[in-house]
Amino acid sequence: MRRFVLEGALFAGLWAVLTEGTPASWVVGGPAVILALLLSRRLAPTGCWVFRGLALAWFIPWFFVQSLRAGLDVAGRALRPDPRLAPEVLDYRLRLPPGPARCFFMLVISLIPGTLTAAAIGDDRLLVHVLDRTQDNHGDLRDLERRVADVFGLPLAEAAEGAEGASSC
Repeated sequence: MRRFVLEGALFAGLWAVLTEGTPASWVVGGPAVILALLLSRRLAPTGCWVFRGLALAWFIPWFFVQSLRAGLDVAGRALRPDPRLAPEVLDYRLRLPPGPARCFFMLVISLIPGTLTAAAIGDDRLLVHVLDRTQDNHGDLRDLERRVADVFGLPLAEAAEGAEGASSC
């Protein structure tokens, strides 16, 4: 019930910001907030997104720095006459258990410029497209996965030997 009330307050607050608090807008906003709340309940993932506050507080600035660094790298490549691309599709073995943490990990990969979650294969593999195979992409993914595990307070499973490979595109 508490989560329901908090989400309702969030949606109502968002509506108030978007409409600059105009009272007449609630004729449409009231039903829209209720509909958004009901849809969020219906479409919500089955797992619970529980974050560890301190780990999340450390993750957010780290993520922004990584995004800025990667964005500058991609922009630099795009502006060069010879962009020095060496794309690759990595076959990455996941160590996070299935659920919200794994979903979050896959979303964050796609938010960092120059990387894209291409596909999830089976229960423990992920195909990730990267722009430069000469970088330590597996190491970067392992570091990100460890940080996501910290945010969710989860242990990481050990990846099977020889599980990580790559195929060039």
